[in-house]
Amino acid sequence: MENILIIDRQPMLRLGMRVIIGAHFQTLSIHEAASISKVSESLDKPAISVILLGLDCESDTLDPEDLISIKKRFPKSRLIIYADQIQHWRALFKFPKSIAAFVSKKAHENELICCLKSVMNGVRQDWKPADGPLLEIQ
Repeated sequence: MENILIIDRQPMLRLGMRVIIGAHFQTLSIHEAASISKVSESLDKPAISVILLGLDCESDTLDPEDLISIKKRFPKSRLIIYADQIQHWRALFKFPKSIAAFVSKKAHENELICCLKSVMNGVRQDWKPADGPLLEIQ
């Protein structure tokens, strides 16, 4: 059984993601936390296969320390970022192998499901930030 971890400080967004994902992937175990520091210590490192990291609409910025923390704690997990947009997307070039995909919070649920299926099958997705060129994830 694969495990997914949803990290988002907004409880309603976590609930919505849980409902959407649970409806399409009945065999997944879904865990959630408000932040990486609040992830339960009981979660096994190798058990989490995909992490969905939600960025706040107030500051859609990605702190490189969060990426480092996630990759240290869950080194084999694939990371999907979901946000309205990434304001400081250039910082992501420092971590091209850490991020498997990006999904807009404005996307249709089918886009999220297709993205999850791809990432769970080991396919990395290229994505285009609103203010920049297509980024090829290596």
